[in-house]
Amino acid sequence: MNYRASRSLVLLLWLTGSVFAGCTTPVRLDGGTGDGGMDAPRFDGGQIDGSLLDGACGTCDDGNPCTRDVCLPDAGCAFMADDTLPYDDGEACTLGDRCSGGIALSGAPMECDDGIACTVDACLDGTCSATPMDALCTAATGGTCEATGCQYGSCNATTCMPASTCETAMCVGDTCLREVLCPRGAVCCGGDCCVDDTNPCTTTVCVGGACMQVANTAPCSDGNACTTGDVCALGVCMPGPSVDCNDGNPCTVDSCSAGTGSCLHASRPNGYACGRSLPATCSEEVCQSGACVGRSTCGPGQVCCGDGTCASPGLCTAAM
Repeated sequence: MNYRASRSLVLLLWLTGSVFAGCTTPVRLDGGTGDGGMDAPRFDGGQIDGSLLDGACGTCDDGNPCTRDVCLPDAGCAFMADDTLPYDDGEACTLGDRCSGGIALSGAPMECDDGIACTVDACLDGTCSATPMDALCTAATGGTCEATGCQYGSCNATTCMPASTCETAMCVGDTCLREVLCPRGAVCCGGDCCVDDTNPCTTTVCVGGACMQVANTAPCSDGNACTTGDVCALGVCMPGPSVDCNDGNPCTVDSCSAGTGSCLHASRPNGYACGRSLPATCSEEVCQSGACVGRSTCGPGQVCCGDGTCASPGLCTAAM
């Protein structure tokens, strides 16, 4: 196997490991050479720009949001399925859009049901609407669709019936009073109350008369204040980018408080090597009270000799 072919194989194995070994956050590696001068590819929001690799492919893009696209030297473009990539079909009335086997799948349609039999329910731009229709009130003539359901000139067992098993109905005079038995926030579905599972990354929906919890892509919090832009994916809250606490000072240990998101900068011990060592001038750079400063490596009463050694005055083997 020649060098370039082996280089392509090594890169393919490296990419396969990085994409399928459980990584959920795209990695960005800019520049950097090693292992025979092989440039590292660059991950940009789910796309791998192969233009850094010999210019052989330009930019690889198959237009599929569920693949990571890469250019391999001498092999051309390769497209690797990654089901951890986020996907949104652009339809606000579908829930749980996802990637599966490199295929973009739309989620289940949002089912809108206000529990009132005389309204026409629909989803528009992700919001449920209910339009009252008097024509659906057919238990007797002259029926009108009101907030609690059909109302007629007289109330009786025929004109005052529950719209579903999640509802009760009773006559009070000539008015039919209906009450939904489901708690606030629950959805009546096929006679059952769909109760939310309290997971912010799932949405309770009624699909085909059955209660379902489908994954959403809502903003969320992973409980760590040191990550920002957390978002739901595949039913769990995925952490966003970490807070950058690097103060650029080699004499501090930088960290982030998970509880507050505040950056902490603890001073390194005095004497910690923080910069260059310059033997020819008998000096080095070390930490002192949180700052990187220069100091002599010679002991008390010693001078720096021309050969970079320290000696008592007059005993240098080579004068500076």
